[in-house]
Amino acid sequence: MIDFGHILLFVAIVSPLAVLFRTARRGGDPGWRRVALLVLFVTGIAWFFRPNYAGFVGGAAWFLLLFLPAIVFRKAAELARIGRFGGARRALGLLRPLHPAAGLREHVAFIDAMETQWRTRGVLQPFSLPRRNSIFGDPAAAIMPGVMTFVTLNVAMFIAEIALGGSTNSRTLHRLGALEPYPVLAFGQYWRLITAPFLHYGSLHLFLNIFALYYFGRTLESAIGTLRFMIVYIVAGIGSCAEVALLWRFGWLHADQLVGASGAVMGVVGAWAGLLLRDRREALASQRLQHIASIVVIQTVFDIITPQVSMAAHLGGFTTGLLAGFALAPPRRTREPAALGI
Repeated sequence: MIDFGHILLFVAIVSPLAVLFRTARRGGDPGWRRVALLVLFVTGIAWFFRPNYAGFVGGAAWFLLLFLPAIVFRKAAELARIGRFGGARRALGLLRPLHPAAGLREHVAFIDAMETQWRTRGVLQPFSLPRRNSIFGDPAAAIMPGVMTFVTLNVAMFIAEIALGGSTNSRTLHRLGALEPYPVLAFGQYWRLITAPFLHYGSLHLFLNIFALYYFGRTLESAIGTLRFMIVYIVAGIGSCAEVALLWRFGWLHADQLVGASGAVMGVVGAWAGLLLRDRREALASQRLQHIASIVVIQTVFDIITPQVSMAAHLGGFTTGLLAGFALAPPRRTREPAALGI
């Protein structure tokens, strides 16, 4: 079973390092560097004295000092954008104990400038912020039919798991179609290549995959269309399972039972890489390819240090999605709106 504390520890280390790398490379508010270092320090102290609880301590520090301020800063800007300046200032006031004063002063000054413009001109357009729902761009809508279809299917299958014996019951997962290489190759149960990506081992496993699907999937679906997106997702899921089965067949991998949508989600990321490689001269293509490379590296490192996670499934899904992105990419003009996102 996936250890929640292990995941939190990974986040509490990787996320601050990413903040340090980004601020060192692009500059910006030095307050973020200080809080990132503080999160790493707290996590390190917890690991030294209580390693079994280091993930929870570091995760709490990450949530309070990095994640929560980022969300509140964005919310304050959105409140100011619609003229609710008092609410924006109250939101920033909640962060005084959690974030360095310099960062808060910068955001307060931004809101003051917006309010001044609102009072003098009655408009806010020059200060309105682009939505950044994904590192790949801004989806055309908050809810995309393809993404919601797969979210619904994953949740429905999870409910079926619970009703039939439990989501961590290996016999239940076997009956519902978990990937088991021996039955697939020896008895031709190839349908397991399709069903396994819709099953999950526990609620945490389901939540993480649905979150990733929602985060990455909406932008891809907006760019290539619902039908192409659904094909990419299904093909990537099958490809990830097929790679696991083949590696097992040649004795390079030991996996008795495998479930989860993460291979298909990595296929979504791979499809984006395929689209961007086809249109390397597109605005921000190089930057987004770097983001994709960082996702693959972080995911691979996590797979290596987490025995319960299948690196083969993730890389197989990514590779299949990459090829699908090349094959199914629509004409460039139909992807132009999504390419404008930042």
